[in-house]
Amino acid sequence: MPEQLLIASGETGSSLASHNRLLTSSSSPRIWYREPSVMFIVLLVIGTYFSRIGALPIRGEESRRGAVAAEMAREGKWIVPRFQGDPFFMSSRPPLQAWMIALAGSIRGQIDTIAVRLPSVMALLGVAFLLYWYTRHFLSETGAMIAAAGYATMGQVLELGRLGESDLLFTIFVSSSLLLWHGGLLRGWRPVCMWTLAYACAACATLTKGPQAPVYFAASIGTYLLFTGQWKLALSRSHALGIMTYFLIWGSWQLAFYWQMGIAGVRHIYLGDVLMYGQDRSWLTVAHHVATYPLEVFCGCLMPWSILLLCYANPYFYSRLGSARLPVLFVASCLLVTFPTVWFVTGARTRFYMPLYPCVAILVGIAAERCLQDPVGTVFKRFWSQFICTLAAGALAFGGYVCVASIRGQSWFVETPGMAIGFAVVAVSVAVSLFLLRGGRSMWEGRLAAGIAASFIGLSFCWVATNSMQSLSVDKVAQMALLKSRIPAGAQLYSLGTADHAFVFLYGEPIKRLPLAVTADKLPADCDYICFRIADFPQPDTVPFPYQLVGSVTYGRNLVEDELPYLMVVGRVERDQSPRSKPTTADVIANYTDLAQSARR
Repeated sequence: MPEQLLIASGETGSSLASHNRLLTSSSSPRIWYREPSVMFIVLLVIGTYFSRIGALPIRGEESRRGAVAAEMAREGKWIVPRFQGDPFFMSSRPPLQAWMIALAGSIRGQIDTIAVRLPSVMALLGVAFLLYWYTRHFLSETGAMIAAAGYATMGQVLELGRLGESDLLFTIFVSSSLLLWHGGLLRGWRPVCMWTLAYACAACATLTKGPQAPVYFAASIGTYLLFTGQWKLALSRSHALGIMTYFLIWGSWQLAFYWQMGIAGVRHIYLGDVLMYGQDRSWLTVAHHVATYPLEVFCGCLMPWSILLLCYANPYFYSRLGSARLPVLFVASCLLVTFPTVWFVTGARTRFYMPLYPCVAILVGIAAERCLQDPVGTVFKRFWSQFICTLAAGALAFGGYVCVASIRGQSWFVETPGMAIGFAVVAVSVAVSLFLLRGGRSMWEGRLAAGIAASFIGLSFCWVATNSMQSLSVDKVAQMALLKSRIPAGAQLYSLGTADHAFVFLYGEPIKRLPLAVTADKLPADCDYICFRIADFPQPDTVPFPYQLVGSVTYGRNLVEDELPYLMVVGRVERDQSPRSKPTTADVIANYTDLAQSARR
């Protein structure tokens, strides 16, 4: 593929000036951000992600990120991320996301679920703007809108875009480092601006998740410069200044962190999680991962817009690229050199490749525009028509499924009869509209069809999918509020071993950590209340000192039949040492059942 694109572009040893002249036409307006499609993108992201940002309880690693940010803000120690005072906690990350969450919390007045998620949703909106800005230089308003809207409604972006995980922040910084660099190159920016901005974004990405960012940046840019014969750009003083910018931003924190934590801390924060992956190198595991990973990404995470990537399987398509030839070559370079880093590492999750999803969205926007530009009856125009018909059929099928699931009372996508009928009416309207617009006889018609499809996908997520996840989720906030009412105000809570991060986050006050095997004579003087994970004490009566059961809450994500493995137990220490029976597993379960039922009421 790179060879075909290189021949098509004619970029074999050209200078920077000839590089820019290869853009035969530029449809980029001077005030692109005033176009109606930009407002549509804003409304799409607001409706899909902002509208119900706090609808679901805290889940996954969100609470760990929030707890770390809360501890930083409370202690005023911003260099070393800590959880319950421990810098060597599981899934440790550099601190930029914690800083962003703390900033959002200071604006809101508290670090709550919305504060944890707000940086991710803002990052998603930023990526959509970045894609529109970048593609608008060589695509029409239609192609740019489809690229941005397609990214915002890809399957895995929908799944993670509204969560306070590190993936979206990492994505905006990695994609900005790549697209600001190449966008600046296409627009003839001063090299010093191009390099320094790109390296500043790469440094922020490193401060978010680690050294994957500079590796991706260097490999992608280096490959592109080799393909286009512009390798001398890498030897410029502007590039050197960019590298200095990277080390100034990242190094300022890194030196302070090393001063406090030493090499052991540096090794942990960058390699603590990475070393978990790629351990199983058996041929069967490797073969399974290599065979299934691309399918999971392109046939699952990037759907439905990844269907348009089939255009690139037709060699004739490359002759239709026009002014998009260099962007396609750049994006292809990025994808080709980065995909093996997750493809050949067993255990790698699909979300590890999310920073490159914007590059796929660019290819989607280019493919859509070239299909719409083709005359009626040509192969690519027919392909566009088939794609829109597929989306129409999908909308119709999903609307029908919601009705059937609601009638039968299935676990997923169940709505009240009225809501199910209303959603089915919307789905049928969308399907009919898409079917009528399937021809794509004009760019405006194609933009309308894509906008309707993206809006329906976003609506389905923020309405039906969110309602379904909400109905299956545990109301941990209500449980925690009821539990805290049983603990005197101002009482210091201690945990035996490390407490679950969801419990720590929702408790909202410092929880000091004690060794699992601490004995009564080693308890601090102010230790009147303790908590522990049932997983650490499967038999609660084996806790090495007497206590009275106060309450049990779950830290599980969803409602399950057996909540026992996901319980946090809270007890009041009995210091009089008088013989009394300790709580049993049955007592803990009965207590949790009672508290959970009270919380639901």
